[in-house]
Amino acid sequence: MDTQSNSFAAQGERGLHSKREAGSGAAYIPRALEPLVLSLSQEYPVLLLTGPRQTGKTTMLKRLMEGTQRSYISLDSFETRRDAQEDPARFLQRYQPPLLIDEVQYAPQLLTYIKIVVDERGRPGDYWLTGSQVFKLMRGVQESLAGRVAHLKMSPLSQSEIARSQNVPFTVDRERLLAMQDTRRARTSDEVFETMYRGSMPALVGDKHNSTAIFYSSYLDSYIERDVRDLSPGLDSFRFLDFIKSAAIRCGQVVNFASMARDAGISEKTAKGWLGLLETLGIVVLLYPSSNTALSRTLKSPKLYFFDTGLAAHLAGFD
Repeated sequence: MDTQSNSFAAQGERGLHSKREAGSGAAYIPRALEPLVLSLSQEYPVLLLTGPRQTGKTTMLKRLMEGTQRSYISLDSFETRRDAQEDPARFLQRYQPPLLIDEVQYAPQLLTYIKIVVDERGRPGDYWLTGSQVFKLMRGVQESLAGRVAHLKMSPLSQSEIARSQNVPFTVDRERLLAMQDTRRARTSDEVFETMYRGSMPALVGDKHNSTAIFYSSYLDSYIERDVRDLSPGLDSFRFLDFIKSAAIRCGQVVNFASMARDAGISEKTAKGWLGLLETLGIVVLLYPSSNTALSRTLKSPKLYFFDTGLAAHLAGFD
């Protein structure tokens, strides 16, 4: 099978500690998901990793496949994407597992044929898939790969990952919080604001890019022109950008659809749909108040937060 021209060259076993990526000048930051990816790959034939663009999905998986027989293919390439869409059976015959398929949402036709392959082989870890457009992708996964796929979500870097410290789930435990406080150096207000302004995208934290303004401008252009337009073809780009800016200015506040709609010159119905779109794409998260009953949670409005503070600061016009 012709896999060599599209495979990720194995360079031997290397640890998961921070190193400089070859040719990029950017430091690799180990991710908390790494052990879980390796563990689930021993149990499931397919692993799907979703999340917003530029959060490090492909970088992490490529790192984990170093020194293995796994090959890599990206559907970002138009020619490769066309091959996968027009003849998915032949595509999977050409690129044999174990295989990492990047941006699999561009060829959902592959999912049915991946099911056939994994049912015949029955081997865990055969396919690693990544995708950015969660809504369309998950609909295809649920229809084709139910019971055969482990789904993980990746967000921008956590503060523990940035600090290279132990990643411990947050709990409201006074004694543990006090112990953590004793072991961590207190940060100055300038350091806190710098952290918020720079954000938590790996390319910025790892010093691959210096200008946050250029990075986030390009990031928004890519999102609006690719993912958002795919999910909502008739979308008005200029009004949508105004809407995202309005959301960023209200980061941390209770959602007010009337105000956001007024800022962007759209209806409240459209504002609700667009906020749902941002939530689907992993740009924002809606945090609902804690309550003992589902009815109380439904009746209370959520607060709006951005996963990446750097993107929110850029949209809000901070310098």
